[in-house]
Amino acid sequence: MKKALITLVVLVVSGVGIFFVIGLFNNNPPSPTITFNEKKLEVARGSYCWDGLFNSICADTITPPRLIEYHEIKPVTVLPESEIKIEFEKEPNANTLGVNRWLNDNEVVR
Repeated sequence: MKKALITLVVLVVSGVGIFFVIGLFNNNPPSPTITFNEKKLEVARGSYCWDGLFNSICADTITPPRLIEYHEIKPVTVLPESEIKIEFEKEPNANTLGVNRWLNDNEVVR
């Protein structure tokens, strides 16, 4: 009985340790869940910079209008002052997120 308990504890500690180590080496930012009127919207990851514990990465992509076209995402129109929820599994650090509105490939509203 004691052997089985020790084996179980070792397995649980090993599993938690492996999960933690994998998280340390993750190079990708979390993907948000975006909802409007209780409906989940499609998202595509654009350009980003991400600082991990052991490494950092900056990835550049095509412009958002082309990204939407490439992933065949249907744009959603919302009225001014509408509430759009952007949620992450883990809350981002303060002052690390920003929003830009792309009017076309060259015109951006910040």
